[in-house]
Amino acid sequence: HDVHFFVVARKAGYACAWDVLFPFRSQIVRLAYGQNTKARQHCLLVLEPASVLAGHVVNADGRPVAAAQVQAVPVTSYLRRLQGEHIPAPPEWFTTITDAQGGFRFEQFAADATAGFRVKAPGRTTTYAFCRHFQFACGFETGDGDIRLTLPREGTIQGRVVDSKGQPVGGVALCIGLDAPRDDLRNRYAERTTVSDREGNFTFAGIPEGRHKIELAVGDQATEAWVARAATAAVRAGQV
Repeated sequence: HDVHFFVVARKAGYACAWDVLFPFRSQIVRLAYGQNTKARQHCLLVLEPASVLAGHVVNADGRPVAAAQVQAVPVTSYLRRLQGEHIPAPPEWFTTITDAQGGFRFEQFAADATAGFRVKAPGRTTTYAFCRHFQFACGFETGDGDIRLTLPREGTIQGRVVDSKGQPVGGVALCIGLDAPRDDLRNRYAERTTVSDREGNFTFAGIPEGRHKIELAVGDQATEAWVARAATAAVRAGQV
């Protein structure tokens, strides 16, 4: 198995530094070249001068979204690691709240750092995840120096879970996600789950416009009681 670890270093007054380690993969490489497999893997984290990563959160009409929770998610961006794997860290390290103009500001990143964003706005159920295409791994393109995160318009999906005879099935855990997530890498959302009621009915409110896929939520405790094909649904703003 490909085991890897994330290491984050931070100190007041400096930009955070991070890296990802692949000790198992490194051991294979050392074996292939006949090197000492007990050699320690060296990890060099350089604390650079702190810079500013700032932007605004707006709705689909361009109006600022105040009091939104914005979490910056740093990613790797070193040579072969261009896919920009997210570096997990305690959310409070890189989380802030937008001001009355929808502005947010982080001061813990180096000037050439790359980051994604997760946004949870007041009154919205969905947490949106904004990220760059994996090839843009040498800095978050900011244009005029300001990042603009636009929250999409939302609608609602209602449905029903039935068995092969058309009878309703309650208590079934479901999850929803984008039907084609690669089509819009800048505007994804965190996976949502729900459970069908006694009549098999379920609702997903606050889902962005576009095509989505609904499927059984896979648990990790035991074999699932049901299997089913995924269903797709198209959402339009303000509609059910």
